[in-house]
Amino acid sequence: ARKECGRWPVETNPLGREARALNRTDPILFMNTKIHSPQAGQPRHTVDQASRLTSCNTSPQARRLRHISWAYSLLPFIVSALLALCSSASASTVEEISLAGKPVTIKVPDQPAPGNPWLWVGEFPGQLKAFQEGLVEKGWHVVHVGVGNQFGSLRAMEVWEKVYEEMHGKRGLSAKPALLGISRGGLYVTAWTRLHPDRASVLYLDNGVCDIRSWPAGFPLTKQGKGSPKDWKLCKAEFGYSSDAEAGEKAAKPCDGMLPAIQAGVLLISCHGTADSVVPYEDNAGLLVKMWQDNGGALKLFPKEGADHHPHGLRNPRPLIEAITRNSIPPLAQPPCPTIRSGSPSE
Repeated sequence: ARKECGRWPVETNPLGREARALNRTDPILFMNTKIHSPQAGQPRHTVDQASRLTSCNTSPQARRLRHISWAYSLLPFIVSALLALCSSASASTVEEISLAGKPVTIKVPDQPAPGNPWLWVGEFPGQLKAFQEGLVEKGWHVVHVGVGNQFGSLRAMEVWEKVYEEMHGKRGLSAKPALLGISRGGLYVTAWTRLHPDRASVLYLDNGVCDIRSWPAGFPLTKQGKGSPKDWKLCKAEFGYSSDAEAGEKAAKPCDGMLPAIQAGVLLISCHGTADSVVPYEDNAGLLVKMWQDNGGALKLFPKEGADHHPHGLRNPRPLIEAITRNSIPPLAQPPCPTIRSGSPSE
């Protein structure tokens, strides 16, 4: 009389310690079910036996338990679907095209902002995702072209010219993109700014390389970075330098040709670790910061005291997003940007 389908009913099921432990750790799964300790001489059931027991039990409580278990099993799939929806909600499409034989990725916002602003990423488009997605949510396009291991050379800039013509000339995006240089990506964005100071609104360096003598060469300058012998060999070949001495003599220095960018109103942003052992701030972005300060350029600093090369960006990207979007709004829609501004990573 106390058994159904040859097993104990849920109401008096002697599941023992296993079930009681599961009940404590998973209250949702076993809510509203009565679990009793076995009587003397009664066998103990394992958790697997408990699941088989409920499958043949026809009582209302057993059916409710099966419904709860079924709904609970779907939670991971529901959460995954919601996360995927949220991650893709900010961009209506991600286009992948080819220009000059190089892959180009374009994040296209649902509603482009006035003036069609865009962010041009020099390298590592997978970094600073929250920052990039925040711009897309505000109506920005985000563009990256894969010209890796070209270190901002003239050959790389020839491809960038074609990308610019596609984005501005054919698609009507802003004539002055914001440039993002993460680590070695700084070589690309500084090279573009040097060539076209009138085709940039923001020069954002995030622990950015501005001098190949510092990285990948690792020459002792004000500080000595770690360098990368493998990348230095590729870099010398890309620029056609036959020796370290020739590279040291002919390589572009960070401040070379940058005064027109200051005069054109390009906002310089530096987000940097003050203890960067890979790309020392003093020999890279620090030299540009001093030049901007000395010449009254628009400047925004985000120093991270004691931080090394990684991680990049800020935990909260909102101050970076605000600095960039403010400087890219058409002049009549905003007050002028202050000449020198500074911030902290806690912002």
